[in-house]
Amino acid sequence: MSSVCKIIGVESLPVIYVHSAAILCSHFHILAVSMDRYVAIFCPLRYEGIMTSRVSGISIVWMAAGLFWLLVGLRGNIKLEETNYAVSMLIIFLFYAILVTVLILYVRIAVIAYRQNRKINDQATTPGNRISRATRTLASILGCYYFFWLPYFSVSSYIILFNYNEYHASEVLVATAAGLLLFASFNSIANVFVYAFGTKAYREWICAKCNCK
Repeated sequence: MSSVCKIIGVESLPVIYVHSAAILCSHFHILAVSMDRYVAIFCPLRYEGIMTSRVSGISIVWMAAGLFWLLVGLRGNIKLEETNYAVSMLIIFLFYAILVTVLILYVRIAVIAYRQNRKINDQATTPGNRISRATRTLASILGCYYFFWLPYFSVSSYIILFNYNEYHASEVLVATAAGLLLFASFNSIANVFVYAFGTKAYREWICAKCNCK
């Protein structure tokens, strides 16, 4: 993470903390979206009772508390090699844990969407595409996440498992990992465009705002 700060020309603890929090929020975002869509599809009648403002607030508080104590625990030790190794292992573990969880959720969502599409097509004269549009939007979000993050975690897994002792001595590995991490940070920006162009409500909102201007 400190290598990324060197690339952008700012290396300080607050910047490293903000960058670390942004990385973790990117992972938690894809998990939260997946859980939300899972509940919406599998419990449509109970969705409003489950996904309330109170539940969302509690989740945000717990997530913010976890991020806060994680960053406080790193204070003063962020430049130690042991701390950097531990942080790298933690982020890689979170990535693969979220990878497995999200894949399970999306496989189940895809199965139920396929079954419902078949029912709609069998009962209607014109094929329905409401679920397929939702599925495409979810697939775009997931594909965007892996497009930005998979290269970094592939290289990081190789470094951690096979080449960590030579990592700091190799300028190529350091520059590659830092560049891929900086590239992965654009995932959150890409999500804005995925929502904007993949969801009708967001497109109408943007068009309305542009017309106002």
